[in-house]
Amino acid sequence: MTEKNYAFFHMDKYKTPSQMNSEWKHCYRTIPVPNADKNLAYKNDVIIDMSGTSWSYVVKDKMKELGYSDKKNGEGLTFRKDGVRGLEAVVSYPKSIEDSIDLDGWKKDSILWLEKTFNACPEKYGDNLISAIYHADEPNCDPHMHVFIMPIDDKGHFNASYYTDGKALLSKYQDEYAKAMEKYGLSRGERGSRGTWQTSHKFNMAAKKAYEQQLPMVLPDETAVAYRRRVNPIYQDLYAAKTRNEFEAQRRIERAEARERNAISVARQETALKEDIERDTILRDIIERFGSVEACKNAANSFNCLLEYMDEHKDDEKFKIVRQLILDADKYEKEKKQKEAESQEQERKDAEKRDEDTRIRTEKLFIVNSGKIGKYN
Repeated sequence: MTEKNYAFFHMDKYKTPSQMNSEWKHCYRTIPVPNADKNLAYKNDVIIDMSGTSWSYVVKDKMKELGYSDKKNGEGLTFRKDGVRGLEAVVSYPKSIEDSIDLDGWKKDSILWLEKTFNACPEKYGDNLISAIYHADEPNCDPHMHVFIMPIDDKGHFNASYYTDGKALLSKYQDEYAKAMEKYGLSRGERGSRGTWQTSHKFNMAAKKAYEQQLPMVLPDETAVAYRRRVNPIYQDLYAAKTRNEFEAQRRIERAEARERNAISVARQETALKEDIERDTILRDIIERFGSVEACKNAANSFNCLLEYMDEHKDDEKFKIVRQLILDADKYEKEKKQKEAESQEQERKDAEKRDEDTRIRTEKLFIVNSGKIGKYN
């Protein structure tokens, strides 16, 4: 079976200047990056250059330009303390096709798609994309591009929700980006898959912490056998702790998946039971009103015969009145059934939404646990 090559798209939000500065330093390699190979730095490429200016400064200047004010005197636009000041899009392709992909074309078309998607009104408020840098110097990561975006909407406001409001919109971005990348042999990942992107910042912190761990120094006049005897318990304790943490994380994942399956199963059983009760209630109501099922069939046949007879004597005023009453009653029953059907459909949708909410909560728990597993690997 031919292995699929996926087009990857991910977004992060930044709310503070310090968050933006930290990631900017990583992207432009102004600080040491433990998982980057300096010998591969020549592969990196600055596509949208900021001439040394950090993301936070550009955002600050843009907010001032659009009329935002830090003052609390009611003048100018206000910005929430926990508001999103910037978005970072990360796009990538598999490392396995690094030597065969049309790299210049991939970079160009990725930028064009991002400009089209995240520029609500560029002719009035300018380009929201202010930085783009390509990284291929991290041996353990797929080649990828970091693109920083100011979330300015069509009214000139910093409004991240305009671009990131809901899971459905982010899923749409993945669909559209994959479609734009088809010419490079890339396709969309599996829907609902639990693959996650561990941000470089988190990876760097974990890697840095791991690099700082060292074995104890050899004591003066200590033999190799004595040193091994002294250090072995430390190594064994660390390995046992790592194994225990991995086992506990896996158990948490399995329990979360079991809870998700149970929740979906219970919801479906409740829906089926409710439908059975509703059917029994309707049947009992019919029997109470019209008698047995056979009696209902006979009544229906008689009713049809009555309608046919009335059609033959439709000019008779008495039958006109009776006919209208029957038709009105029939219309009422149809409307009642329609309302009941709509109510049942709404209940079904509510049940599906509950199932989806349960799945999302479990998926978030899985992502958190996956991050913890990555920390100990």
